[in-house]
Amino acid sequence: MGKGNDILFKGAIPEVHYYDFGAKGRGEVLRVFLHEAEIEYKDSRIPIEEWPKYKEKFIASGFNPVGKIPVLQTPTGNYTQSIPTIRYLSKRLGKYFGRSLEEEYECDRIADVGMDHRRTWASKVVYGDEITAKDFKENVAPEFLRQFEIFYSIKHGDYLLGDEVGEPPGVVESLEQDVNINWC
Repeated sequence: MGKGNDILFKGAIPEVHYYDFGAKGRGEVLRVFLHEAEIEYKDSRIPIEEWPKYKEKFIASGFNPVGKIPVLQTPTGNYTQSIPTIRYLSKRLGKYFGRSLEEEYECDRIADVGMDHRRTWASKVVYGDEITAKDFKENVAPEFLRQFEIFYSIKHGDYLLGDEVGEPPGVVESLEQDVNINWC
């Protein structure tokens, strides 16, 4: 049992409901966070072709009234939307999202860049709307990396908040993964 389970869920094991579409999507940020925070969880992948029937059930039952995933199902309730869920759990754990409003702001900026990246990557590469993975890696990803580098250079130390991990775990890793995966 992970340390985070004891702190957040009185030892219970939450369940993450997410698509299983053969690639790491936005839900991966939540999974990386749970791993970093030492929160054991059950990983429930929904086959993409079965998603429409699950979505209807999620909405009808109130499991997630807007019918989106990932959903972190816990004994204390269901949590949706990756970054707000990570922010909430971070605050409950007392780490990863800063100790002051200014530090929270710094973390939110990184989270925003990370989510902009994921949205762009998904629309352009996964769904093939505009460009190839190679073009994304060579022409789009460098701008997101540049933004991360600027925000990280503002603080002194190994992490966003100096010597303490301050960014939500998984946000930066998702960009690194997308840039380094050989999708082409």
